[in-house]
Amino acid sequence: MIPHLVRSVGLAAFGNIAIGLSWANYAVIVVQYAFQLTGPRYLAGSGSIRSQSTVFWNIFSVKLLLFVLLAGCAAIVYTVNSPGSSSLMTYFIYTLLPLGAVFHSGWYLQSLGYFFIVSVVSIAAAVVSLVVGFMLVHNSQHTVFAASSLVIGLFFSGIGTFIVSYRLTAKLSLKHCYEHVKTYLNDGWSVFISQFIASIYMLSGPIIIGWLLDSSSAGAYSAVERLVTSVSSVCLLTHTAAYPKLAALYTTDRVGYARLLKSVLWIYFALATICYGLIICAGPYLSAYLFGSNSQAFGTLIWWGGGLVMLAVFGPLVTGYYVVSGQQQKVYSLTMKVLVISVILGIPGVRYLGVWAWFCALAISQLLVLWTGVQIARKRI
Repeated sequence: MIPHLVRSVGLAAFGNIAIGLSWANYAVIVVQYAFQLTGPRYLAGSGSIRSQSTVFWNIFSVKLLLFVLLAGCAAIVYTVNSPGSSSLMTYFIYTLLPLGAVFHSGWYLQSLGYFFIVSVVSIAAAVVSLVVGFMLVHNSQHTVFAASSLVIGLFFSGIGTFIVSYRLTAKLSLKHCYEHVKTYLNDGWSVFISQFIASIYMLSGPIIIGWLLDSSSAGAYSAVERLVTSVSSVCLLTHTAAYPKLAALYTTDRVGYARLLKSVLWIYFALATICYGLIICAGPYLSAYLFGSNSQAFGTLIWWGGGLVMLAVFGPLVTGYYVVSGQQQKVYSLTMKVLVISVILGIPGVRYLGVWAWFCALAISQLLVLWTGVQIARKRI
């Protein structure tokens, strides 16, 4: 769908959409508050259905509170800027992204083993996104529909997983859940800060590239970034499925934890190597498909994006290990180092070498995460 959107609305307009979505994704990070990592750990320590329901509703209440605060800030920013009624719809569309994150309960369903249900909901949401993108976007006047197609799938996925989770949980008073807000915020603070720092270098690419170069360059980067994110997510599905089990094994069977972690790593590399091989073989054709007449200017992006896919597994592996082992504070220092390396190399690289330099900087910074993982493995976890 991304090439269709780029050709329909133009690379510059797609770049402006990507910049707006980057800001919206910052709000998603705040709303999620790293509960996709800490939530399974809470569930691993709970026993009865009522205890699991308490964890679910506590996390939902915290996310809802954070969204209300963010929505208030967004309303103030919109009022001060006064961009006009034509931008009100765009503001609303971007708001659906963090709102979907409030309801998204995939972490809860996966922790309970309902992977098939999560898959069905995700597929249905993806179909909605594809229908909007292909049926309603045909020319440069359809930028609102183009933005909607990139948001509505995640929103529907959030609503769908919440409805299923709601039917599985014991009904509790939301007022009772709000009593635990401070505890959950304090407990997840270090992981959240680390995730937010990571989002600065992972999500700010379109913003920085648009500022240093132009919106067309930001659009080209975003098109490849979405391809990289999709491929990485597919390869990381094994880790996503295994994480709740890893959280439980760490406290009960350390040998089993290490064995499962190694299996996840090898499966990821097998899939990533196949994908990178396909990217190398189909590089020129893939570039022409994504960018059309601009393929020569942005072809190098795809090569560096593929390199980033090969390294994408180490962030979730190392972060997940620190969380389940109770060493959340180490995630903060690691992500801060990665941020510094990315910014120091990325900003001058983009300015003087081109768009591809941001992917290059991200790949180099991930080598630090790789080295950290090697050090952990040497200590036999």
